[in-house]
Order: sequence, then C-alpha cells, then structure tokens
Amino acid sequence: MSLLVNSVERSETRRREEELQVVIRGEKEDSGTIKDVYQGLRDNKVKVMHEDDFDSEVHERLTGTDLVPQAEITERDWRDIGYHENTVVVNQNEADQDLENAIEEFGIDELIDDTVNNLLDEFTDRGIVYKDPQNNIAFFEEQPKPFDVYDTGAFILFDNPEELSENEMYLFEGAAANMYKQFTDDIAEKSSKDIDYITHRVVETSDYLDASNNSDFFTQLFEYS
Repeated sequence: MSLLVNSVERSETRRREEELQVVIRGEKEDSGTIKDVYQGLRDNKVKVMHEDDFDSEVHERLTGTDLVPQAEITERDWRDIGYHENTVVVNQNEADQDLENAIEEFGIDELIDDTVNNLLDEFTDRGIVYKDPQNNIAFFEEQPKPFDVYDTGAFILFDNPEELSENEMYLFEGAAANMYKQFTDDIAEKSSKDIDYITHRVVETSDYLDASNNSDFFTQLFEYS
C-alpha cells in the first residue's frame, strides 16, 4: 500500500471518528423537521439526516457551483447511535458572517446588490427557487450563499423556465417572487431601514422584478424575461 493511499485511509478514519464524536457528544445546535445539526470540531456544521430526506437532485444541480457553500457528503450506518443504516452526513463550512453582521460590514445597498445579482437572480435564471431564504442566507468569504440546502423541501427545481408549461410558469413565478420577498423581509428585520426602501432596492437590483409595477406584492412584481 502506498504512503498516499495509507494517508487517505487514515484521514477518512479520523473524519469518521470526528463526525461520530460530534454527534454523540456535541450539543445539538438546531433541529429541523428532517435533520439534526451539530457544531463540528472544526469550523463546520455536521448535519445528519436519513437518505430519503436528502435531496440528491439539488446536490447534483448545485454541488460544484459557486452558489452554495462547500460541503463533504457521506453515508454512514449509524443505527448503533439511534440513526439509520443509510444516514447521510453533511459536513458544511460554517459561514464567516451571518446576514446581520454582513449588513453592518458591507451596508444594505452592497449586500442587496451582491445577494440579488449573485444568488437569487442566478437561481431564477437556472430554474431553481430557494424555498427558505429567510434566516438561511449567510456570507462565506464575503459571498452570499444559502447554508440550509440539501434537505428535501429546500428548493423547487424547474426545467428551463423558457420551456415551462403555463401551469408550471404560474407556479415558478409565485415561488420565485416569494423567494425575493422572504429575503427582503429578512433584511428589514435585521436592519433599521424602511421596508419600502429595501423593497425598492431589491426590485431595482433584480433582472426579474418589474420596477414599473407599483404593487407591493412581489407576485405581481415578478416577471420572468
């Protein structure tokens, strides 16, 4: 056995032991509907879920893009600690800054520009809608990314929006508009800026929100082009 192979195997063994200790001894930081989240021994989060709750299609569509944080995803047999034979373990980097801290550092205008242009509009362009951006967008090396992405229900995936049926387009438009609205509400909650100002900036920044429409409802502001 080569030194390289031996080293890789030792590293994998250490990682497995580390994950196990985090889950057995670590404090559960958050409990979602289909996953448990623990603070890792290093700068990461360890998320544990059954394989049926892991959205492999989201993983395939987004892993390797700049849109989501880096993560290592493995499968473990953890029946002996109360989980499943097919337990999916996600080791995901922890954000450098949450949204509230990013507002203080970058300012609202820059933060909105970066998030809408580099994340929300990119999702929309790819036919992907993030269902829960509120409280789930953070900054990794100054780049906005969603950190709760791999469980079922995190996204709605559409094919090329230009080829959707009329009913699919109706669903897409409503879901996408809600994504922008949740982000807007999150900014308003975590800042001192007026909601009307934030709404205007989000609408003004996005390629997919119709600034000529004066309605307060994002579903009527959204117009995919």
